[in-house]
Amino acid sequence: MKQTDRKRLDAAYKKLRRLKTTFLGYPCDAEFNYEPLYRFLSFPINNVGDPFEQSNYQLQTKSFEREVLRFFSKLFHIKDYWGYITNGGTEGNLYGLYAAREQFPKARVFFSEHTHYSIKKNVHLLGMKYTSVKAQKNGEIDYADFEKKVSKQKQAIVVANIGSTLTGAIDNSSKLHRILKKHGVERYIHADAALYGMVLPFISDILFDFRVPIKSIVVSGHKFMGSPIPCGVVLTRKSVANTLQNYIEYVGAHDTTLSGSRDAFTPLIMWYRIKCIGIRGFRKQVAYSCDLAQYLVKKLRRMGWKDVHSSYITVSFKRPSERVVKKWELAVQGDIAHAICLPHDTKKQLDLFIKELEEECNEAP
Repeated sequence: MKQTDRKRLDAAYKKLRRLKTTFLGYPCDAEFNYEPLYRFLSFPINNVGDPFEQSNYQLQTKSFEREVLRFFSKLFHIKDYWGYITNGGTEGNLYGLYAAREQFPKARVFFSEHTHYSIKKNVHLLGMKYTSVKAQKNGEIDYADFEKKVSKQKQAIVVANIGSTLTGAIDNSSKLHRILKKHGVERYIHADAALYGMVLPFISDILFDFRVPIKSIVVSGHKFMGSPIPCGVVLTRKSVANTLQNYIEYVGAHDTTLSGSRDAFTPLIMWYRIKCIGIRGFRKQVAYSCDLAQYLVKKLRRMGWKDVHSSYITVSFKRPSERVVKKWELAVQGDIAHAICLPHDTKKQLDLFIKELEEECNEAP
């Protein structure tokens, strides 16, 4: 490699290391160390095919993948399950909607206007019809509008936000189910818990998982767990997954996932994180992050910043200047911005952010 190329890599590394100190707006924890796993990058590992089958391709990590799935099955209270490790929440949402479409081919999809953008994209890819439902001021789905729009349907596919993208609002899956049942609507409820799937189990008694009649659920691995590579988990009831399999002689396994070749390194990452931190460690991390969020809320309200709201680790507020948005990588939509408080954040970091907002207020005419 040329010296100029090495310098380019060094410059990119220094830039990323600097940007990590002002990384507030997106839900990706940046505090981790996976050095013991680097040796596995010496092999062309590939988890092709069903994670519960070995396949002819033996350079794989499916045993680790199954342990990760077992961890989440216990976390989400399901015994008779199927799932796999995805490349992120979007793929998991696509699988959930695909499974729903196969069960109810003509059903319309219902989701709130605050639902993650991947849902509308996936619905389009699958050729499904959809209806957008109004959201309440806090970002939670408007149940009255939902009932009005779904009541005359024979079948419906519903996406419940378990932590909406901007405000962290939680749709009540049980209430959605009761509305559908009240009107005799056959239903498939998919829960998008990309971020809060690793938050709520450790701090809340909210029922959002398989203890209520959902059919599938998604959680991201690179968000609260922390990973240098995007990844996630999709879990579904086994009765749903059993209808979506096709045996492929070439690989010696059933083709049950959306992709053919699948990442075999991220299962190691998620497994390693679970083993190093465990339930007790995740509980501490969630409590720490929630405390940080409340600290930020108090600081913002004390200085008189407008539209400050919080939901566990998500703090939304009036959008500041573009300079502040870009420097602190805040996620924005319209007049609202948000910060996500994660294990890598500190009060010192939040104080620096508040200081910049105060300086902006003082400079305003």
